[in-house]
Amino acid sequence: MKTVPLKRDASVEQTVEYLLETLCTDLGLCLPADKRKALATQKRITARRLALDVLKAHGVKNPESESHHIRQIKRRFVQLFGDIVVEQ
Repeated sequence: MKTVPLKRDASVEQTVEYLLETLCTDLGLCLPADKRKALATQKRITARRLALDVLKAHGVKNPESESHHIRQIKRRFVQLFGDIVVEQ
């Protein structure tokens, strides 16, 4: 699956959707559309919470134990948002 480039004026929701697409493409952490939408439309999103929610939605039984994936997801989140918490 090829990821569509992120637009400059993308909303928080679109940016989270983009992040989730890249996690699927790059890390194999692919989520169904309904779970992606639920994660992308949260009012307050933190890098760590998103990482744990992605791993849980992907079927990881103990997401806290996936420190490598958590770090990767958090790093990508901060690269896109410039902060570890965003609100929409």
